[in-house]
Amino acid sequence: MNLPTTEGVPMNLPTTEGVSMNPDDPLLAILVCPLDKGPLALLTDEEALYNPRLRLSYPILDGIPQLLPSSGRKVDADAHERYLAHLKASAA
Repeated sequence: MNLPTTEGVPMNLPTTEGVSMNPDDPLLAILVCPLDKGPLALLTDEEALYNPRLRLSYPILDGIPQLLPSSGRKVDADAHERYLAHLKASAA
């Protein structure tokens, strides 16, 4: 199948723009922190996956979790408490 191209790049391919993860996504069951290999929690409002053990937040860009160790952002104590409260509320 030949797709129309622009400078060798196929056009009209599906994109992930505007796609986000949801709490029911089966991918969440297998994603782990790249540093401690523990489970991650979805922060839908932040569009991030969160490791409360290391207080690291990994962004989700265009529906794709950025799980390189260098992608983790350290979370301060206030944000950590806010995230934990949000996760407890959403689990109830």
